[in-house]
Amino acid sequence: MDKDFDMRLIAVSLSEGFGGAEIALLRMLSELHNQFEDFRVICVAAPERMIQAASAVPGVEVRPASPRYQDILTTRRTIAKAARALGADAVLANNNRSIYLCRAMALGLPLAAYQHCDLSVPSVARWRIIARRALASHIYGGYVQVACTSRRIIDDLSKLGLEQRCVYMPNAVPIVSESPDRQGLRRLIGASPTERIIVQVGRLEPGKNPALTVAALADLPEVRGVFIGDGPQLAELVQLAAHLGIKDRCTWLGYRNDARSLIAGADALVLPSASETTPLCILEAMDAGVPVVASSVGGIPEQIVDGKSGLLMPALDAVSLAGRIKILFEHPGLAERIAAAGLARVRECFAMRACAQRFASMLQNVAGHT
Repeated sequence: MDKDFDMRLIAVSLSEGFGGAEIALLRMLSELHNQFEDFRVICVAAPERMIQAASAVPGVEVRPASPRYQDILTTRRTIAKAARALGADAVLANNNRSIYLCRAMALGLPLAAYQHCDLSVPSVARWRIIARRALASHIYGGYVQVACTSRRIIDDLSKLGLEQRCVYMPNAVPIVSESPDRQGLRRLIGASPTERIIVQVGRLEPGKNPALTVAALADLPEVRGVFIGDGPQLAELVQLAAHLGIKDRCTWLGYRNDARSLIAGADALVLPSASETTPLCILEAMDAGVPVVASSVGGIPEQIVDGKSGLLMPALDAVSLAGRIKILFEHPGLAERIAAAGLARVRECFAMRACAQRFASMLQNVAGHT
């Protein structure tokens, strides 16, 4: 354990949901706790699922709060009280809502941002993109450093003259040393050892584009699709699967704490998102030796070298998605080479231990800012 990192941190995560950004923060706090004996953190958190998850992380003290903008004064008091109790050196705001709220609160401490989302999203109306960029110039100007999980985010902030505040900090995963359980998923869903399975992990919402996976399954008659995650599109997706005559080949598991271990039982992970940064599920699949087919959007090309450590596809193209899945399944040698290359790449470029050391260095810079 390293003794050179003495930090008292307030981590603020006030989202309305619980997904990759929240998991990434908790894994980072856990790794900092494991590596540095003088690291102390209080996490001011919402919603309830985030509070429960944070409470289970060793070394993390949790203070519940509200994610609503109208509760900003109450939330500020919660953060200020936690900062006084801890003798905090800095505040780390996790993702958009927390970043906006912490900037508005005038907390009197150096601020760091942990940004997981692009500032511009293709499916958002143009006037909203313009307004969001104008707001971003003011908001992010109040942060000493911004940890950006993709180079696309850095590009967006650079256009606002904030490139000097940006630190490239792609998502990372703790490397699993033991052999993955290849049968766990199959036991759970009652699949045979020879049945072809693709899995998609993430919220069931338009940005993750699970409907494209359902549509692709209609052109893959020997393949079963497993969806891990909950969200507002579930009923619509079940209806679409029934309409396409593939209801029996779609399995909906909802949110699962063991999603990472279940991925290991799939023949491929698919992620046909319309927008992304650097998704955790891709790294988890690569670390499990599972080949990945994903959209060439956001930070995904930073994770996957197309044709070597995974297969990329145009966004919003069900035919391309089905075609790349067929290539993997019809050429097992290729699938094995891609899985091996993905495993090597995640361990070389996206290991949590090294990423946490860079994160600690960034936090030290923030705490030293006057």
